[in-house]
Amino acid sequence: DTNVDLHLRQSQLNQTALKVDIKDAAEPALIVKSDAVSGKLGVNTASPQHELDVTGSARISNALVAQGNVTVHGTSDLQNTVNVHANMGFTVAEPQARLHILDDGQQDALRIDSQFNGEQTPLVYKNGMLGLGYHNPRVQLDVKGDANISDELTVMGQTKLEHTLY
Repeated sequence: DTNVDLHLRQSQLNQTALKVDIKDAAEPALIVKSDAVSGKLGVNTASPQHELDVTGSARISNALVAQGNVTVHGTSDLQNTVNVHANMGFTVAEPQARLHILDDGQQDALRIDSQFNGEQTPLVYKNGMLGLGYHNPRVQLDVKGDANISDELTVMGQTKLEHTLY
């Protein structure tokens, strides 16, 4: 093909088609290998296991488009805006809501920390209890501070008052 500057033809399947070494490095800088199924490109690895197998850091300066699943092992640092156009689950294999969190009782399922008038006023959901202003809610709805109810308040069951009712 006259439109190609460099063309490599692999002599046999499972052979290395291209290998670029760096002096005194343990692994090659670049390796292209092909088997009967598909070609594999390895960066800093002598044995690429995937179509693109990178050992070390990689940088994409524009967009990364993935069709299919993305699996991340380790900590992820997402900066700027993250848009999710479907359901998102935390410890849930198949989320059933836009945000679906499975509360396993080991830690807070949801925690939002906020500063108000110099005080930390958290919103915490754990073990089936929601705390407003409390890190460790004691009942299903535990509110520290004033509450404003603009419509009717219906109480089913007993009502216990510990302070003055105005």
